[in-house]
Amino acid sequence: MSYLQDVSRAAAESAESEHYSKLLAAEKARIESELRCRLDVLHSGQVPMEDQAPVLHEQFVSIRFNNLAYEKIKAIDAALERLSRGEYGICEECEEPISEKRLKAIPWTGYCLQCQESLANGNSSQPFHAQAA
Repeated sequence: MSYLQDVSRAAAESAESEHYSKLLAAEKARIESELRCRLDVLHSGQVPMEDQAPVLHEQFVSIRFNNLAYEKIKAIDAALERLSRGEYGICEECEEPISEKRLKAIPWTGYCLQCQESLANGNSSQPFHAQAA
């Protein structure tokens, strides 16, 4: 491969890396913003007895949403770390490239579709990591 081809490929990889970095950072900021808004549901104060059931349900849903959101933030942080190490887009299980289509759909994923399905079905030595929250 010529020097010009190497430089061209490195520039394309750098632009792609920056694209995914911005995409991941924007998604993380969006989730954090939603989390701040949802905290109000958890602080409802004194509620009359007849209104407690719907309020408790809302709080339960909010807590579940928050847990999923925090898992997604952890996955985004892990993807940003892989990006900084130059390992982004490589499946953590089989070490093959993750399809561009999958990365566009779920940029924080660490697994190719086949390995993710195996992990979800318990057919792997590694634990399942939440990918879509």
